[in-house]
Amino acid sequence: MAPMDDQMTTTLRQHNREFRLLETRHRQLDEQLDELIRHRVLTPEEEIHKKELQKQKLAAKDGMTRLIRDFQHDARNNGGAGAGRSVVSPPAGDA
Repeated sequence: MAPMDDQMTTTLRQHNREFRLLETRHRQLDEQLDELIRHRVLTPEEEIHKKELQKQKLAAKDGMTRLIRDFQHDARNNGGAGAGRSVVSPPAGDA
C-alpha cells in the first residue's frame, strides 16, 4: 500500500464507523476462508460456503474501496485539506 493509501485508511479507520466495520468483516471472512482452505478436500457444502465467504469478502473490500475513493474525491475538492465531513466525520455518538 502506498503511503497516501496508508494515511487515508488510517484516517478512515479512526473516523468512519462503516470503514471499521467493513475492514473487520473483511478480516474475519479472510480468516474463515483460510480455515476452509486448510482442508485438503472440501465437501460440496463446504465449497458452497467457501464461495459465499468469497463473495462477502469481495463485497466488504468493494465497500472499503468506495469509502477510500470518496475520501480521495473529498480531499481533492477541499484543496487537499482532507476528507469532507460526509465521509470522515462520525455521526453523533459514534467514535
